[in-house]
Amino acid sequence: MKLKDVSALLRAGRTIIIQKGKDCQWIGDGFSAYPMYGLPYMEEQNLRPLLDIPENKWDSYRINSMPLPFTEDDNTPQEFALSDMGVDINYKGTVLTLLIGNRKLFFVQPKYLKPLQDVSDRSYFARKLENDTYVIAVKEGFILRAVIMPYNNIVDEMFIDTMKTIYSLSADILIANKDEKSRRDELDRFMELTGSEEA
Repeated sequence: MKLKDVSALLRAGRTIIIQKGKDCQWIGDGFSAYPMYGLPYMEEQNLRPLLDIPENKWDSYRINSMPLPFTEDDNTPQEFALSDMGVDINYKGTVLTLLIGNRKLFFVQPKYLKPLQDVSDRSYFARKLENDTYVIAVKEGFILRAVIMPYNNIVDEMFIDTMKTIYSLSADILIANKDEKSRRDELDRFMELTGSEEA
C-alpha cells in the first residue's frame, strides 16, 4: 500500500477517520479504510507528519475516531468473490470500476484503488455488514488490504436509460460487424474459387 496515495485521498476530502482494530489501526476518509500494518497505534497529533499535512492546515480537517464497522478478519463467511469486468465508465464526471459476483453488481471509484497499485495479487470480495449492506474487501492473496464502500447511489432512472441505450446500440454494432465478416468471408471464398483478386 502506498501511504502517499492514502494521504492524497484524505487531503482531498479534508477528512480523516481513525479506526482501531485488534491487530492494527485503520485510516480512511469515511468511504474507505486502509490498515496501517507494522505501525504503532497513533494519536491524532502523530498522524499529521505521517500523512505529510502542514501544521497550519491541520485544524481545517475533520478528524473522527470510531470503531470498525466491519470485521478485519482476512476471510469471513459473509463474503463472496467479485470479478473486475475490465470496464471503467465515466458517468457525469464520476469514474467507476465495475465489479460483479453472486448476481450482484458493484461500482467502485478507482481513486480508492490507487493506494493499492503496488498490490500485484489483488482480488475483490463483497463483504456483508450487520446492517445487510455491503463493502468491498480488497485483498492481497489472503491478506486484507483495504475496505471500500461501493458507489451504488449513482444508479437512477437516467443511468439505467443510458446503459440501455449503450446496450442497444452495441448490439447493432455487433450485428453489423458479423454481417461485415460474413460478407468478407463470402468474398474470400469467391476469390479462391475464381482465382481472382480483390480490386
